Amino acid sequence: MGDRAYGKDYGILRNEKDRNQDFRLNFTPMMIPFLPMSISYGGSFNQVKSIPDDFDFFNSDMHNKNFWSIQQSNRFEFNPTLRLVDLFGIGGKNAITKALDKLRWRELRATWAVDLGTRGEDFTLSHLYNQQGVMPGQYWLYSLGLGDGFRHRSLWNVVSGDMGLTEREDFEKFGQYRSKTVDTLVYRKNFNHGVNRRATGGTNLTLPIWDIGLSTDILWSQEFTQHRETPLYLDTTTTWPKVGIGVNIPNFAHRLDILKSKLRSLSANHRTDYTFVRSVRTAQSSEDEWRKTWNFNPLLRISALTPKNIRIDNDITLTLEHSLRRPKMQVVPTPGWPTESTDTLASFLKVPWMHTDSNETHNFRIGDELTVGYDLKTARGFQLFKWYFRLKNDINLKLATGMTFERESYRERPIIPGYEPLILNEVAGDVDKYIPDGCTEIGPECYAVYYPMFDEPVSQTPTRRYEFHVRPSAGYRFNKMATANAFVEYQYIREKMHDGGTHNVQILRFEIALLLRFE
Repeated sequence: MGDRAYGKDYGILRNEKDRNQDFRLNFTPMMIPFLPMSISYGGSFNQVKSIPDDFDFFNSDMHNKNFWSIQQSNRFEFNPTLRLVDLFGIGGKNAITKALDKLRWRELRATWAVDLGTRGEDFTLSHLYNQQGVMPGQYWLYSLGLGDGFRHRSLWNVVSGDMGLTEREDFEKFGQYRSKTVDTLVYRKNFNHGVNRRATGGTNLTLPIWDIGLSTDILWSQEFTQHRETPLYLDTTTTWPKVGIGVNIPNFAHRLDILKSKLRSLSANHRTDYTFVRSVRTAQSSEDEWRKTWNFNPLLRISALTPKNIRIDNDITLTLEHSLRRPKMQVVPTPGWPTESTDTLASFLKVPWMHTDSNETHNFRIGDELTVGYDLKTARGFQLFKWYFRLKNDINLKLATGMTFERESYRERPIIPGYEPLILNEVAGDVDKYIPDGCTEIGPECYAVYYPMFDEPVSQTPTRRYEFHVRPSAGYRFNKMATANAFVEYQYIREKMHDGGTHNVQILRFEIALLLRFE
């Protein structure tokens, strides 16, 4: 190792064993009146030295116990807001601004956020400097999330979450999952790098009819993790689209003559979300999945208040879900796997697996939750043995009860037994070449063409689950410091399995709690 003071070069203090570092940068430009925005960037860094108390520099068997481990994460977020009235009213009020004011349609909101996280990079300082070539300045930029160990990150990579890294060579340096200069003497095989990118948008307005509020939002997200031990297993989960629409009808009891004298207030809410999620597990036999979900939460929510201050809330929820899962088989890695190129490795990596069976699951879930609450007025107290407790505040009484029904059905479409998606091309000559079934020659028109032959669908008897619960509760606030709560809950679950079996579960819970707050 010589006489070089590596710790001093990298800014590590004498006897330092643990360091936590946070970096934050916020920017809120006000240059465009109708387009306010906020930009933020933050990075967190942790480095820990692993060295036993009985470490001996002259014992070669202990050299692999003296090393550093680091974790680094960074987040970029961009939040623009488009103010519609300010945009269309630059030249003064007009028909468009009047319509926007009437609808109370104020703005369009958007968010772009990227989260990157690396953990488990293990090394010695001498190896970091001499073999990996990470200079102290580059290491400092890496700790801030502004560098990757051998160069600074471009503005596009910071904003996009490293979308500019498109070649294999971009992932072969320090802090990357395909690094070719890992310190194998101390590496503990737990390195991974996670990426989460997402974009959202939304807006809301109010209709002139009954002041009905409408809101909508949309989301795209992509998430994957890169593992050094399994570099081809880039499991990727993509959500697109996720669209939501909400409807809110505020108090309309006074708008209906039949309800004016019976209810002090009555409001209704509805929310619908549609989500499509695709999960791809490349270069492995795990199933790929495509999942669609319709979520009505709530399908309908009614909130009422009676003249005697009794609160009534009823929520009806509904969820419909369909998932398609496709297991895979490995492609035969032969020089004849259909391509006109001689680069067989590139061809294999493009299509390493083929889908086989087609398995579908349908889920249906509906529930109803009713809650009745009342604040019991108390001007007195109660006697407990020789002590008298005076109650000055109201006792909050609540009764909640609900039912849920869930049904899950499963259908499997296996490929025909003995069916081989890849057949041996007899006209290939001396070299065995495999091509997809149905192709007569190796050419671009046959590349990655595969239509599996399915057997008759196999459906299972659906699984059904019923649930009922009831929960009375009470709460009282003695003062600013002390609050008491108590509840008793009974839950009954009945589950009918697809094989004909039945499970019955009954659960009884109760709790008495006293909460004290010290400020």
